[in-house]
Amino acid sequence: HGTLSIEEYGAKAIARQRETFKRAGRVVAISNNTARSVVRLFPECEEKLRVVYNGFRFNEIEAKAHGESGIVAKAHDIVSVGHLDGNKDPLAILDAFELILVRHPDARLFFAGDGPLRRALEIEIVQRELTECVFVLGFVDNPYPLIKQSSCLLSLSHTEGFQSVLVEGLYLGVPFVSSRCGSAEELSGAGRFGAVVDSVDEVPSAYERMTGKRAAVGYSGEMSSFVRKYDISGFAESFERVLMEVLGL
Repeated sequence: HGTLSIEEYGAKAIARQRETFKRAGRVVAISNNTARSVVRLFPECEEKLRVVYNGFRFNEIEAKAHGESGIVAKAHDIVSVGHLDGNKDPLAILDAFELILVRHPDARLFFAGDGPLRRALEIEIVQRELTECVFVLGFVDNPYPLIKQSSCLLSLSHTEGFQSVLVEGLYLGVPFVSSRCGSAEELSGAGRFGAVVDSVDEVPSAYERMTGKRAAVGYSGEMSSFVRKYDISGFAESFERVLMEVLGL
């Protein structure tokens, strides 16, 4: 789960993980990116490695998305969903939004999440005089109405395994801009449904590319169809196949 590296986990932890993998019948990764990181560190595990994506209950997501967000939607509303910590880097998201704001003065940014950096984020918003267009909502029990009415999801995490919120957004017809980590490249559909960036400076152009496509007839439906393969039924079937392999059936 996530991207493995000696720098992040340390040599001792990696050594323990190697011993664990030796005893395992199969090693399951939640994305191709995670699988590649496993092979880089543990090439001896490549033959026993399988990718099983997270499963989603899309019918439930669709039902919840019909609720009320309590926010009147505008054309350039951007949403960031996640824990407000150093890895999710909400301050980088704020930096990126300021660049978008130069091109789109009517843009607004909504943070749906809580965490240790919330206070620092709120202070930055005040100091940068962004209180009229950046809103920290805290934990939102049902973020789907807010996601569905937004123009784009924005994620600038440093590391990720499989970004569930990007799948949920795509299912609801909302493209994304993400840092290059986790499953972002896989979910981007080769750039059709999401943009992957390597720096904050790239975000405004990426945002315009993604939102510019939304007017195309059938685009939202394409996004929804693209992520249907992650339905919970497919997850169950994939995991069952791995168990059958381990049991030799």
